[in-house]
Amino acid sequence: MDDEETIRQIRDNIAKGNNDIVRPQILELAASAADRPMTLLTCASLFLTLGDEDGFSRVLSTLESNLPSDTATLVQIAEPLIALDVPKNALRALENAGDTDEVLFCRASALHALMRNEEALSTLDSIKEPVKGSVVLRIEILGSLKRFDEAIAAAEPLVNSRDYAASRAYITVLLRAGREKDAQRFAKERAKDKTADGSALMAQYQWLTGNVTATGAYAAKAIKADETHTGAMEYLGYGLASKGNVREAKIVAGAINEREPGNPAAFRIIILCRNAE
Repeated sequence: MDDEETIRQIRDNIAKGNNDIVRPQILELAASAADRPMTLLTCASLFLTLGDEDGFSRVLSTLESNLPSDTATLVQIAEPLIALDVPKNALRALENAGDTDEVLFCRASALHALMRNEEALSTLDSIKEPVKGSVVLRIEILGSLKRFDEAIAAAEPLVNSRDYAASRAYITVLLRAGREKDAQRFAKERAKDKTADGSALMAQYQWLTGNVTATGAYAAKAIKADETHTGAMEYLGYGLASKGNVREAKIVAGAINEREPGNPAAFRIIILCRNAE
């Protein structure tokens, strides 16, 4: 049986609540995959879904003991480590990866996750050719540094082109800057599009301002427009978990993980589920 089929069976067992047999399955897969870092990362993700910190740590230890030497693979390993909320591990994975633009971007992401934002910005400034996501990361870092005017100025060109990731960052920055009315106005304007992006942005605004019921309503509207929209799934999952609908929220988290393995939103939903149980 290949890794993909084994992982599918494990996920099926998690969905069915067969947790007594899941842990041994994951441990067996991890033991056989010491030289397959992406499979190990999936095992770590599965343990995190279960809330099994010991299993999670054991897999990370195996991974760190068997790091490859090529830069591209080290970046592929570091990115999900940041998503799994272990940015220190990501930085260790990148120690011998050199200073390519992709490595610098990943290192800046890890530093930002550790709230070492001045270092993150300096690292981002060292990138020679902007890589995918670097502008959005800059917006987020500047917002964390409370350099709100710079963050908004950096966001506006992408926001005006209706880039979804930049628009998300823009709403967050406006709210952090105390400009709730501007954030509301922007989200309402985008929601008028009746697109998945527009409704997902309104779901985000509602969630960040504490309106759980409206969060779920707009997220469901976005998914109706595009059932593959992970941003909409994220806020639907938050809304479900916050209302105590744990089983449904976990299904949403699983769908996010299936669509975008390692997406941190899936783990945030699981954490909300644990708090609700």
